[in-house]
Amino acid sequence: MTTKIAKRKTIKLFFKFILYIVFATFVTIAMFFIYEYKSINLNNDLLLEISTPVEIYGDDNTFIEENVQGIPYIKLSNLQKHTIDAFIAIEDTEFYRHNGINLKRILGATIKNISSLSFKEGASTITQQLIKNTHLSNSKTIDRKIKEIILALKLEKNYSKDEILEMYLNAIYFGNGCYGIESASQFYFNKSASNLDINESAVLAGLIKSPANYSPINNQDKIEKRKNLVLNEMNKQNLITDVELASNKTKGIILDINNMNFEKESAYINSALLEASEILNLPPNKITSSHFKIYTYHNNFISGELSNSIKHNTNAMHNAIVVDNKTGGIIAFNSSYIFGSTKIKRNPASTIKPILVYAPALEYGEIYTCSLLNDEPTIYENNYKPKNISDIYYGKITAEEALAKSLNIPAINLFKEIGIEKCKSFAKKCGITFDKTDNGLSLALGAMKYGVTIQDLCNAYLTL
Repeated sequence: MTTKIAKRKTIKLFFKFILYIVFATFVTIAMFFIYEYKSINLNNDLLLEISTPVEIYGDDNTFIEENVQGIPYIKLSNLQKHTIDAFIAIEDTEFYRHNGINLKRILGATIKNISSLSFKEGASTITQQLIKNTHLSNSKTIDRKIKEIILALKLEKNYSKDEILEMYLNAIYFGNGCYGIESASQFYFNKSASNLDINESAVLAGLIKSPANYSPINNQDKIEKRKNLVLNEMNKQNLITDVELASNKTKGIILDINNMNFEKESAYINSALLEASEILNLPPNKITSSHFKIYTYHNNFISGELSNSIKHNTNAMHNAIVVDNKTGGIIAFNSSYIFGSTKIKRNPASTIKPILVYAPALEYGEIYTCSLLNDEPTIYENNYKPKNISDIYYGKITAEEALAKSLNIPAINLFKEIGIEKCKSFAKKCGITFDKTDNGLSLALGAMKYGVTIQDLCNAYLTL
C-alpha cells in the first residue's frame, strides 16, 4: 500500500515538474516575444525596393553591362482572378482571413517538428513569406521564426491584404533569374502576367516552392505533377470548375522561352546571384533588393569567345565553364540553360577529362606532355562508337594537343589503358564522387549518372 502511494506521489511530482517546465518555457517565450515586438520595426524601404537591381562586376572591377535589370512590377489589379487564386490555393488558403499568421498551421508544424526532431516545417503564410524574402535570412532558428511572426503581424497592420499580396507576387523567386511574377511570365511564356491562363498560372504557383526542383525547363515531370496539385487545390476550394480542372490537366506545359534572357552573361550572373544568396544566407530576392555590389572572376573577353565558339558550332557543347587554375574562380560560363546554384549537379562532359584522365596519366607516369597518342575512329566493346567534335581526327597527336583540343578518342584510349578504377581513385582524391554504376568508358567523357557540382569541379582543379 505504501509503495502504491509513493508511486502516485512520484507520478504527481513528475507531471508537476513537466507543467512547470512548460509554463516556464511559455513565459520565457512570451516575454521574449513582447521584448522583440517592441524592439523590431518593419522596414518599409525593403518592401518598396523590390524592383531594385543589383550591381555585378567582372575580374577587372568593371561593371558588367548585361546586368540584371530592374524587375518589372505588375499591379494586382492587372492580374487575372485565376492567377491570384492559384497562388492563394497552394500557398495560403486562409490569406484573406488571418492577421498575418495561421495559428492552426503553426501548431501543426510545431507538432511535426517535435516528432521528427527537426525544424523542417515552417507553416508560413504569404505575409510571412514576404517578410522572409525582404527582411530576414534563410536560417531555420526559433529566434528568426519569432521575428518573422512579429514582422508579419506588423505588416498586416500597416498594409491592406491586396497590397501585401501584390508585393509578394512581385518579390518571390521563380528560378532562372526571374524575380516576381511578371518577370517569370515573360521568361517562361513570353507574355505579360496579365495574360496568363489557368494552366500557366498553376505552373508558376507550383514552381515557387522549389524553383530548381520544379524547373519547367529541366524537370518537366515534377512540375507537371506539381501543377496538377495546384489545380486540384483550386478545384477543392471551388475556384475552378470540374471541367476546367480536367481540361487543364490534359494541356501539359507549353513553354515559350524568351531568348533575350539567354545572353552570354545571363547564366553567369544568375549563378553569381544564387551563390551570393548561399554565402550570405539570404533569400535570392534580398540580394537583388539591397543595393549589393557583387565582384566576380568574370572575364568579358573569354566569355565572349566561349559564347561565339558555341554559337557558331552546332556540334559544340552548350554547357561549358572556364576556370582559372590559379584562383579556382570561374571566369566564363555559358549555358543553353541557366544552371542556377553551383551546388546543383550537372553532367561535367569534357571538363572532367583533365581530372579523370590526363592528371592520373601524368601522375602514374603513363604519359608525358609530348607523348604521342592515337586519334582515329575506334569501335570499343559493346559496339561503343564515340566521335570527336565535328568528327575530325588527327592520327598521331601529342598528349598536350589532345587535351587542348579536348579530343575524345585519345582520352578514352588513355582511360582504358590506365584502368577505370585507377582513374576514379585519383579523381576521388580530388573530391569527385561517383555512383556505383559509373563504370563505362563513356565516363572519360563525363557520362556520369548524377553528375558533379560546379563547386566540386572547381575544387578538384585546385587540388591538381
